[in-house]
Amino acid sequence: MIEEQYQLWSENPYFDVDIRRELLEIKDLKEIEDRFYTDLEFGTGGLRGVLAAGRNRMNKYVVRKVTQGLADFISEHGPQGKERGVVIAYDSRRLSPEFALEVALVLAHNGIKAYLFESLRPTPELSFAVRYLHTLAGIVITASHNPKEYNGYKVYWEDGGQVPPEQADRIFAKIKEREDWLGIEPLSEEEARRQGLLVMIGEEIDRAYLKRVQALAIHPELSKKAGTKLKIVYTPLHGAGNHLVRKALAQAGFSSVFVVPEQEQPDPEFTTVPFPNPEIPSTFDLARGYAVDQGADLIIATDPDADRLGIAVRDASGSYIQLTGNQAGVLLEHYILGQKQTLGTLPAKATVIKTIASTDLADEVARSFDVKVENVLTGFKFIAEKVNEMEEEGWGEFQFGFEESYGYLAGNFVRDKDGIIAAVLLAEAALYYKIKGGRTLIEVIEEIYRQFGYYIEDQKSFKLEGIEGKTEMAKIMHHLRTTEISAIGGIPVERVDDYDQRFGKRITNGEVYVLTLPRSDVLRFSFHGGGFVMARPSGTEPKIKFYFSIRGDNKEGLAETLQQVKDDILGRVQEVLATQTLKVQRSIFPSGYSNVLKRAGGLETVQEEEKKWFAVVNPASANGRTGEMWPTFWQKLKAAGWSVDYALTAGPQDAVSLTRDALERGERKIIAVGGDGTLNEVVNGFFNHGKPVREDAELAVLTHGTGSDFIRTLGLVRGIDPFQEVLRSSHTIQVDVGKVEYQGYQGEVVSRYFLNVADVGLGAEIAGRVNRTSKVFGGKISFLLASISVILAYRNKLIKCSINDEIVAEGKLNSVMVANGRYFGGGMMIAPNAELGDGEFDIVILGGFSTLELLRHLPKIYRGAHLQVPGVKLYRGHRIVVESEEKVMLEIDGEQPGMVPVQFSILPQALRLWR
Repeated sequence: MIEEQYQLWSENPYFDVDIRRELLEIKDLKEIEDRFYTDLEFGTGGLRGVLAAGRNRMNKYVVRKVTQGLADFISEHGPQGKERGVVIAYDSRRLSPEFALEVALVLAHNGIKAYLFESLRPTPELSFAVRYLHTLAGIVITASHNPKEYNGYKVYWEDGGQVPPEQADRIFAKIKEREDWLGIEPLSEEEARRQGLLVMIGEEIDRAYLKRVQALAIHPELSKKAGTKLKIVYTPLHGAGNHLVRKALAQAGFSSVFVVPEQEQPDPEFTTVPFPNPEIPSTFDLARGYAVDQGADLIIATDPDADRLGIAVRDASGSYIQLTGNQAGVLLEHYILGQKQTLGTLPAKATVIKTIASTDLADEVARSFDVKVENVLTGFKFIAEKVNEMEEEGWGEFQFGFEESYGYLAGNFVRDKDGIIAAVLLAEAALYYKIKGGRTLIEVIEEIYRQFGYYIEDQKSFKLEGIEGKTEMAKIMHHLRTTEISAIGGIPVERVDDYDQRFGKRITNGEVYVLTLPRSDVLRFSFHGGGFVMARPSGTEPKIKFYFSIRGDNKEGLAETLQQVKDDILGRVQEVLATQTLKVQRSIFPSGYSNVLKRAGGLETVQEEEKKWFAVVNPASANGRTGEMWPTFWQKLKAAGWSVDYALTAGPQDAVSLTRDALERGERKIIAVGGDGTLNEVVNGFFNHGKPVREDAELAVLTHGTGSDFIRTLGLVRGIDPFQEVLRSSHTIQVDVGKVEYQGYQGEVVSRYFLNVADVGLGAEIAGRVNRTSKVFGGKISFLLASISVILAYRNKLIKCSINDEIVAEGKLNSVMVANGRYFGGGMMIAPNAELGDGEFDIVILGGFSTLELLRHLPKIYRGAHLQVPGVKLYRGHRIVVESEEKVMLEIDGEQPGMVPVQFSILPQALRLWR
């Protein structure tokens, strides 16, 4: 089957030349297997995958087949369904315009009218357009906030919400019915236009949508009159939000809006943010700098399809504090309900809708205004369904809805989360509080806390892949269901709601009650006095998620209480995963209420401890190839008998916290999967305040990055097969760890650890250039090109270097390189004699070479022959200080985190490493 599909795709002229060439150039049989063993899965909302050739990837032929399945389903609705048609939008991702046109022309070939936006548009406008044009369906080409390597295909139904499960199942059945990839042809664009089956849309929809957004204003006269007094920095994160967010704000009266120039224009490479997700604090780094310069009150950020909004607010000290999704949701809810009540416009049947994973504070706020709250399952589609239900049955009037993952909605003209609506309403709220009382949104949320109690929230996920992962998730949920838990982290539990069984139980008196929400594998433990812990296996990803919400009468000690609760629950999880056999316990529900024990079978024992590893995987390394190849690597490890749990990093420095969390919860053996930068972050997770997080911890390195410099010192090569040889050998060594103290970009003193090489001066500038450009040519070529480019423009810096408290160099220098390993820069043998466990660094100092001299000696550095060049000095030592009155940059393991002054010290044989 795999061989037949590969041969079809790589040889049949139906597939274009580029697709066939890409497939024929693949030499890894496992890669071919991964691309063709299954179809890219069509779920409830559509599909999402890495852009590449193959049936298990995102490409125009997969788009064609899925669209043909949708067309077959629409055709069942007869001529009227075809005439109503489908509206199509797309974001800024790679091939999004091409995929959108492909969708339109395949629909046209089936006689179905397609309304195609003339240029990129946000997802919420697509939802609006479905309702505005009364189409039968809608499609948006987007992968939301995923990395640049991904694209996706989301399907909406006639109400403007994501396609519900019943329709999704029928569309999926139609897709599966067509086994043949050939013969799905788009109509020509010219013919589709001539027949009236391709209709281009744009400005009319924009105007109608923006008019409805403006109608949501509660104090329109205030923002029209004083909107210039609120200064906003906005970033669309290279996505589709720029035009509509700015226009919506301007129409409302907010003209003091500064857009981050580096992130303003659509960019499918997401050059400045590898993970364009407004939940990640580092996403705001560029915007924060401009906000300080502008004296901005707010920073707002939309994700690439602009359905989610992040916000940071300037506090009294001038710092910008990022609000959580729960905080922003409660602020909007309080503002909308409070102002409408004051103005006398709050309806008698006013209703707020939130997900059960979102803060209980929203329920308290709604009750204070005598407003009904509807709690729904996690996912914005459930909020949209409840809005529809209200409209059809007339029992409520929707005012506001939100979920903790940065999704908000007001009004009745969109049926999905909407970053444009949220931006305008949050700006209006910020202006109102600024004008009326000189308060910031930070101060307002503090007032809400003082009135209703302080809340703090957090989330934790365990990634558990494959059949074994499903077994482990079932084991965890079974344990939590069948254990009488009366307190968590010392906080009494008031009730337990099991949405799989659709029953709840009050712990105090044993009362059992019926839950009315649809069945879902979710457990929610509600605390006496407010707050909760919720466990939920994800429906779209191989992970189990835990949501934590803690309430207190004051903020003192709240973070510590949260940590106690997390430690309690996560300790239970680890205990379950480490248990070889599962003792069947009595359900907490009376006989007849639960059949959970019947479904708890098939649980497998955990493999022996020596085979157990935890991998920290950077999917963005190697230009995203690591994310593509990790499933294949993981399957190979599993097939060889290794038990490997893992977590994927979501952005810079995430590997540090993932590693530290893993060690603190009991993991002992860690695999760093990625490049040298990933390894550096993982090593930093092994240490805290100069001491190991766990004394017996061990590290293995599965290198799949651009440079692959560290493993050269170990004498290893890249790839999963050599790595498995390392695991089978069980050979470990003790290696030194370097510690660096340096100046961060905000002037602060920062500490960091490293295994390989750090560089002050020229090498740091080269690393910065490499990281700002593509590495598609591989490590050596990328570093060589960057080296030549930087050398041509570089001017030597006035540097003073001390080793073991003795000044060894002072004057105009190129670089000071502090080496624990031997290689850096994509294979440059900078320290040929360095040893990883000898308790000392090799320090290589390049004197004041001219541009021509540096270029002439560059080949010698690659082969390690530079130490004989006059002007190159080699020293050894354990304490190095580098100072300068100039701005001189620092590089550590391929990253550029700061600048001088810098102090290096060594932790002798502080880490056990597999080799």
